[in-house]
Amino acid sequence: MILNTATGVQSPSYLDFIRRKGANRDYLLYAIGLCIVQFVIFKLLYPFPDFFNDSFWYIKAATENLDINMWPIGYSKFLSAFHSLTSSDIALVSFQYFFMQLAALHFYFTILYFFPTTRWLRNILLLFLFINPLTLYLGNLIASDALYGALTLLWLTELIWIIKRPRIYHLFTQSILFFLCFTIRNNAYYYPLISALAFILSSQPLWRKITGIVLPIILVIPFVVYTQNVAYKLTGTRQFSLFTGWQLANNALYIYDHITVDSSELSTPESKELNLISIYFFKDSNFLKLNDYINHFEANYYLVASQSPLKIYYALHTPGLTSPVSLVTVKDWGRMSALFEPFGKSIILHHPLAYLKYFILPNTWNYLSPPVSDLQKYNYASSHIDDIIKTWFHYPGNNIYCVSYDWQANLRVYKIFSLFVNIYFLIQFILLVTRIRFVQFLKGDYSLYLLATTYLLINFIFSVCVTINILRYQYIPMYLLLTFGLLMHANYYEYKRKHIS
Repeated sequence: MILNTATGVQSPSYLDFIRRKGANRDYLLYAIGLCIVQFVIFKLLYPFPDFFNDSFWYIKAATENLDINMWPIGYSKFLSAFHSLTSSDIALVSFQYFFMQLAALHFYFTILYFFPTTRWLRNILLLFLFINPLTLYLGNLIASDALYGALTLLWLTELIWIIKRPRIYHLFTQSILFFLCFTIRNNAYYYPLISALAFILSSQPLWRKITGIVLPIILVIPFVVYTQNVAYKLTGTRQFSLFTGWQLANNALYIYDHITVDSSELSTPESKELNLISIYFFKDSNFLKLNDYINHFEANYYLVASQSPLKIYYALHTPGLTSPVSLVTVKDWGRMSALFEPFGKSIILHHPLAYLKYFILPNTWNYLSPPVSDLQKYNYASSHIDDIIKTWFHYPGNNIYCVSYDWQANLRVYKIFSLFVNIYFLIQFILLVTRIRFVQFLKGDYSLYLLATTYLLINFIFSVCVTINILRYQYIPMYLLLTFGLLMHANYYEYKRKHIS
C-alpha cells in the first residue's frame, strides 16, 4: 500500500492494483489471452516474417557485424544478439510482437492507475491496444519499428511515472530507454526535450531533476563520438547519420522545379555538379510525365528512384558499380551523404517559403493520413527472398509463402483512423485549454496532458519538416492521440457531472 499525500488515504501499489480481484485482473487476463490467440492465428496465416528492402540492410549489417549503417545501428545489433541465442524466425517475431504488447500493458495499466476512467474508456483502449492488426504486422516485419515503438512507449510511460510518482531509479530507467531508442532511430533526437519537461513538471529535489535531464545526454555522447569516428574511418568525414545528406537533398529536390537556384549559393563543387544533373532532370520530358506520380509519392521519391538526380550522381561517382542501384555499400552511401548534405541545406535555407509550401504542407497530409507504404504487400508480393535472409534464418530454400500477399493492403483503413484521432485530439485539447475551471478541476493531471501534447507537437514538427511519414512510423503517436483524447473527453463529462449538473 502507498500513502496518497494529497488525500491521506492509502492506495494500492501498482502491482497490487493490477493483480487484485475484480476488473483490473480481468483486463489483464483478457489482454494476455487476446494477444496469444490472435498471434497464433496470425502465424498460421503468415508462417514467415515479412521482408522489404530495409530488412536486407539490417540483416546485412548484423551478418557483417558492422558498427555503422545507413540508419542507426541499434536494430542490427539487436538482431546479432538475438541470433546468438537462436536463428528461429518464429522466436524473433514472437519477441517483437509480445515486447510491443508488454509495453502496451504497462502503458494501459499506468493510465488506469493514475487517471479516473470509465468502463467504456477502459474497453476502447483494451480493444485498440490488444486487438490491433497493425501490431501483428509490425511485429512480423523485419525492421526496427516494433522494437523502437515498444521502447518509446515504455519510455513515455516512465515519464508519466516521473511526473506522478517519481522514484530515484527513474533517473536510470528513462535514461537507458532513451539511449536504446537513440541507437535505433533518428526520431529520438528530440526525446531529451520531452524528458526534460517531465522532470521540470515533477515534484522532486532539484538535483534529481538536473540529473534526470543531463544523464540521458551523457549516456549517448560516447555512442555519438564512436559512430562519428567509425564514419570518419569509412568515408573520410565525421558523420553520425549516413542518411542525413540523402534526406536533405531529397527534400530539397521536392521544391527544385518551383524555385530558381543560384549556383553561386552552392558551397562545394559536388553541389554544383548535382545542381547541373538536377537541371537536366527537371527539363527532361520524362519528368513531366512523372510529375503527378512524384507529387503523390511518400516524400522520398528522390531517395529510391533509380532515375533521380541523386542516384544518377551516385552511379557516376561509384566506379565499378554493377549491382542494382538499391544495393549500395554502406561506405558509398555514407560518402554520398556527406557530399549531398551541403546541396540540400543550401537550397532549403535559401528558399524556406518554397520548402514550407511544396514539402512541409504536402507532408503534413501524409502525417495526418499516413500511407501504408512498405506494409502494402507482403514481401513486395513475391515468394522469393535474398540469399542473405535465407542463410540468416537457416531456411532450406529461397521461397516463402503466406495466406495472401495482398490482405495487409487493408491496413489503409488506418489512414482514415489516423486522421480521425488527430482531429479528435485537437478538438479535445482546444476545449480543454478554453475551459479554465476544467483545467483547475484536473489539478495534477494537467501536467500529463501537457507532456503528451508536447510530445505529439514536437513529433509532428520533426515528422513534417524533416522526414517521410508512413504508417509504421506513426503508430505510437496514434496510441497517445486516442488515449489522451479519450481521457480529456471522459474527464470533462466527469467534471460536468460533479460541478455543473
